This record gives sequence, structure tokens and C-alpha cells, in this order.
Amino acid sequence: HDQLAALVTSFNTMAAHLGASVAEKAEKEALEYELSVARDLQRRLLPPADFACPGVGIAVDFAPAAAIGGDFYDLSYAERVLTVSVADVSGHGLPTGLVMATAKASLGMLARTGAGGVRLMELLHEEIVRTTERRTFLTLAHLVFDLAKRTVAYTNAGHPYPYRVRKDGTVSALVNPARPLGLSLSGGWHTVGEPLAAGDSWVVFSDGLIEATRTGGDESWGFERLEEVLRAGPSESAAALRDRILAAQ
Repeated sequence: HDQLAALVTSFNTMAAHLGASVAEKAEKEALEYELSVARDLQRRLLPPADFACPGVGIAVDFAPAAAIGGDFYDLSYAERVLTVSVADVSGHGLPTGLVMATAKASLGMLARTGAGGVRLMELLHEEIVRTTERRTFLTLAHLVFDLAKRTVAYTNAGHPYPYRVRKDGTVSALVNPARPLGLSLSGGWHTVGEPLAAGDSWVVFSDGLIEATRTGGDESWGFERLEEVLRAGPSESAAALRDRILAAQ
């Protein structure tokens, strides 16, 4: 009787474990499906892959570190004005992805009202504070390229500065310090301008690029390495410059 009881107990335990395993697997598959749907929706919020601007070469790489990322970018073109925005929401995972979607939608809505520059930052900051928890913040680089006037206007909120790569290989960062959006001490945003020159390249990125570890090691890539790659000489196209940066990592 002891052996039979032990066998029954063992069988019941295995059955319970099997049932739990099946339930966990089903739950995991459901979660993976929901993450897949969320990831697809997040990518659909980004500009189309074939986005083009007359007279300007554009190349993009978007590779979130997690299934759902907090980085996003936006491109728009109208009446000889190209607008480029690159942003990064603090944190990782699904909650960050939800904030990213809200911020992306708010940015587009506010831009359509005609808000730009510092006013755009103020309104977006108010929206983030209103709709997210206190610890959430957003960095944003907002560049407006006026192709008719041949100027660029750059408003920043705590984001890494974009690089300008001239035809002769000279590399310079367009400096514009300011606090991120969503923080209690945010503010101090302002816009800086630069003349445009034919043949120059502009590199706008999030901190995921410079914080990425080098292949085969644990050392972050860093600004110095990026600048070294950019100084390697002019590229034939925006896509060639992007590929050179990614290949160097």
C-alpha cells in the first residue's frame, strides 16, 4: 500500500506540474503574441520605409534593444522644409513603449497646429507631465531644415547633439544644452541655427548608438569612436554613411 500510495502521489504531482506547465506555456505564447502585435504597431507609428525628400538623401536604422523600445523618430516634408525628430523615452519594456506611442502622437498633433521650436517643447513637456508618472522623461532633438533658405533650426531637450559632417571630413557637434521633457526642473529650451551647405551630412541619433558595447567586448562605443568613424571621409550617400557607422560597431 505504501508503494501504491507513493505512485499515486507521484502521478498527481506530475499531473499538477504538467497542468501548470501547459498553462504557463499558453500564457507565455499569449504574451509573446501580444508583444509581437505591440512591436508591429510601434513600427507602424514610424515614417514609411520609402520616405523621401527631393534633393536630400535619407537613411535610417531602427533596432530597439528590447521587444518594445522607447526610441522613436519622425520625418516630415512640406513646402521645401524637412523636419527631423529623434526622441528617447526613459526606461524599457511595454510601459515605455506606451509612453513612446503617446509622445509620438502628441508630437505629430502639436506640429500640425503650427507649434515649433521652443513652443513645441513647452507643449510636449506639459503633455508628458499630464499623462505619465513623475519619473518618466523624454529627450528630443528637433531639427527643421529649410531647403529654400538653406538653414537648419535645432531645438533640443537633453538629447545627444547631432553631428555635421562636411565634405572635407570636418566633424562638429551642433551644441544646444537643455533639460529633458517631463522633469520637474525642465525648461531652458532654445533654438540654435546654422547655414546649410551642399554636400554636408547630418547624423542624428539616440544614446543607444553610443552606449552600445563593441563587438567582442564590454566597452561602450562612445562619442570618440563615432567621431572617428565620421572623420573617415565623405560618403557617397546617406545609406553608405549609415552602413559605415553600423559596420564599425
